[in-house]
Amino acid sequence: VRRLFIDDLVEALQGEDCVVRAELIAAQLNGFVQASFTTDTTTTMGADLDRVVELYGRAIQALLEPT
Repeated sequence: VRRLFIDDLVEALQGEDCVVRAELIAAQLNGFVQASFTTDTTTTMGADLDRVVELYGRAIQALLEPT
């Protein structure tokens, strides 16, 4: 995961704590993918895609933007 995603994300991020932020983003995305395989995700997967992006995107966006 580090070579395939995190290292590239670290290079793309700006500001402080790029490595920590990249790892947290990867953890969030991994958790979402993992949940889709291990839990009943009919509610999430059946939800309106735009709404899912709006809700989940806020968390990711907070880590993308430097503080």
